[in-house]
Amino acid sequence: MPDFVIKIETPDTDGDIFGTSSSVKYLIVDAKFSDAQTVRKNHLPEFILKYVFSISATGDEEISGYSLVYGKCLSRERPASAYDKQPAGKKISPSFELVPLMENLSNEFSSLHKILTL
Repeated sequence: MPDFVIKIETPDTDGDIFGTSSSVKYLIVDAKFSDAQTVRKNHLPEFILKYVFSISATGDEEISGYSLVYGKCLSRERPASAYDKQPAGKKISPSFELVPLMENLSNEFSSLHKILTL
């Protein structure tokens, strides 16, 4: 199991007069006490096999992103995409980020940051 599965449920505004319709998305988060290089080289392949290929949402629900957080980091490290290649200006879905876990991290581009500051 991942360390965290964050469920984000938002009401749809599609004209449902009873207000019972909603959209459900999940963010899968796993944490490692390793540095960025070890996470990318050793933990990322295992994470992909365990969670990307083995967990799926059902029905209209979707997994909107994956975050692999790591605690052995330098103060200059910032969240980075786990994708090797990403077209400039294009969003890949689901998001897949490697996120250094540090006290002063504030990055408005991080999916994890966006979720946790709703």
